[in-house]
Amino acid sequence: MKSNKTVETKGNYEKALAYYRKSLKIWEDLDDKKEMGACHCNLGNAYSEQKKYEDALAHYLKGVDIYNEIGDKKGMAFCYNNIGNIHMKQNNHEK
Repeated sequence: MKSNKTVETKGNYEKALAYYRKSLKIWEDLDDKKEMGACHCNLGNAYSEQKKYEDALAHYLKGVDIYNEIGDKKGMAFCYNNIGNIHMKQNNHEK
């Protein structure tokens, strides 16, 4: 039997992902690239916490692309740092 904490944590990640997706849609409609990049990084963080590393990497890389497009080096650095953390968790130290 799963503990309530495990079920509660999983529910919180699913809710977080849903809210990040809604937020991303709004920022896309407003064409606010900086906030779109932030949403992708937040989605990556939520997937990373669930150990869904491929999904996390996809969002981090999308964030890098967006931040690169607008010249936001801080945003790019944040995403690259998270990408490095994923590779470390997967023991892909060469990457």
